[in-house]
Amino acid sequence: MAGRSPFTDEFKTAHAALDAGSFSTDWVELAKKLAKLSDAAGPHDSELKALDELRKKTAKAGKVGAAGEGSVLLEASGGYSSSAPAVATGMTAAARQRAAALKLLRHLSLLRKRGGQQVWVLSLAKAFRDWPSAELASADLARMKLLLGDTSEHFSKKDKSHLSDASQEAMKWVQKTLIVLANANETGKKGTAAKDLVKRWFADENSSDEDMTAAVTTLSAGFKKIQAVLSSGRLLLTDHPEVREATSGENAGFWQSEAFVKGAREGMDVVYVESAFFAKNANTLTGLKNWARILVHELAHREVAAKDKFYSWQGMKPAAGTFPSADALVNADSWAFFCVDAAGELSKSERNTALQ
Repeated sequence: MAGRSPFTDEFKTAHAALDAGSFSTDWVELAKKLAKLSDAAGPHDSELKALDELRKKTAKAGKVGAAGEGSVLLEASGGYSSSAPAVATGMTAAARQRAAALKLLRHLSLLRKRGGQQVWVLSLAKAFRDWPSAELASADLARMKLLLGDTSEHFSKKDKSHLSDASQEAMKWVQKTLIVLANANETGKKGTAAKDLVKRWFADENSSDEDMTAAVTTLSAGFKKIQAVLSSGRLLLTDHPEVREATSGENAGFWQSEAFVKGAREGMDVVYVESAFFAKNANTLTGLKNWARILVHELAHREVAAKDKFYSWQGMKPAAGTFPSADALVNADSWAFFCVDAAGELSKSERNTALQ
């Protein structure tokens, strides 16, 4: 997705604006805390209370008079005064970036924290069609107030709950998958059962035992990378504002996809979740199983450069003439469905559909 600016770049831009200072007097200390939270590696919970303070401070101030949150964030940037609004037309680029940084973090939250696992979500206001730093760079006063004042978030409370559950489920699946792959190196019934499961998804009629041994090694290394992301404490889920309801160009209709990751691996652990993620009866799996499957699928793209050779609804049974073992081993949905199966979460009918 080379034409879509990565969240990582936007986060770095926000950090730079927060770190540079020059906010209005009553926002200086909060901006310092937010700068610590937004370091280059991604968000962390050392200054988590600062996000709550930001939301409370913005919402409370926005209820005073008729200014609303838009004017509050503009004034916080140090480049605008409600008593002299015409100044906004001459706001410096730096002041606009300060406002953009506050707006970005106003919609960032820690979705899930359990042990070492942390999952973050950015639910940017619905009015945006690009990242805040780009949208506010040349917007007039009315447009800035509209964008900064919009409190309607892209993901609902229910959506966020589903994303949290999906990340937990995906983590459990991957852990169980690694146990199965370890068993595949053993002898006896347990080893045979594990090998058969690997063959089910990755062996065609020409695959040898040596081929499957190599496949186990490849899968083990890959799922360890996926596990590392899911347990890193820096996984972030967001939609991509450039994709929202786009009707032309490379983004046309892309918002109706399930999810994607950046083609060139971006610095932070980001999965872009789009509208079809939550669609009912749109895939071989439904509900929580499908949401977790999507996360594993996308992380297979990101961590092992898996491709989209075949999808489950097309049938993914390996066959030398149509879908050889070599293709299955680089197919993201094969990795994902193998993971669901290894976790013991795939029903017979779901398995038959995917392997038709």
